[in-house]
Amino acid sequence: MKKALLALGVAATFSTVLTQSAQAAPAAQAASAASARSGGWKLMSTGADVDGDGRPDGILLRKKSAQVCQIKVALATGREVTRSTRSADNPCRWHGAATFDPVKGAEISVATVFGAHSAFHTLLTMRNHKLVVEKAPRRVRWVVDSSVMFSEGIVRTHNNAGKLRVVHHSYARENNHRWSGTREVLAWRGGSWKVVTRAHANVKPRLAKKRAGWHVAGLPRWS
Repeated sequence: MKKALLALGVAATFSTVLTQSAQAAPAAQAASAASARSGGWKLMSTGADVDGDGRPDGILLRKKSAQVCQIKVALATGREVTRSTRSADNPCRWHGAATFDPVKGAEISVATVFGAHSAFHTLLTMRNHKLVVEKAPRRVRWVVDSSVMFSEGIVRTHNNAGKLRVVHHSYARENNHRWSGTREVLAWRGGSWKVVTRAHANVKPRLAKKRAGWHVAGLPRWS
């Protein structure tokens, strides 16, 4: 009898969780769609949990001016949070949303500067109910590159001890057989990314090209 009651209780709890999850997505979609109908906003995603509460939120983007890109998150709670970023050319191009740091909630990646062949991404995350910029070490933006002469990439991985690491590869072509540059390993410490090791590296052309771009689960390699 006790086992039967326990089984019924577990089933009821599981059913409630599934119902809440199913209701959260339409709620985020409705809030996002309503917001998108005004002010030139474009709805980019309704599947990412930005604030880490376990429910999907809506993410919207708009190019407010030639210098200002705005990102808005329509939370499943009904509240909206907006952040503006500035750049000279302001492509304001959506890249994606995915888990990047170890804190609960997905990060948002938007390309806010383009060079001749490089892309500079602004990474946004939710902290204390606000959207803030998650900076790269020594830079505000995260950079990827791929060309005849240069390769730059970001790899999210774990070390042998199972700890989260981000590896930043940056190489330049020396000749047809070798590219050289640096390999930086980043760790999340004190609420930001820190360089824990930095070493010179010589790599073959095939590996240099392979490392170019984003290598983060949930994000496209290129924006």
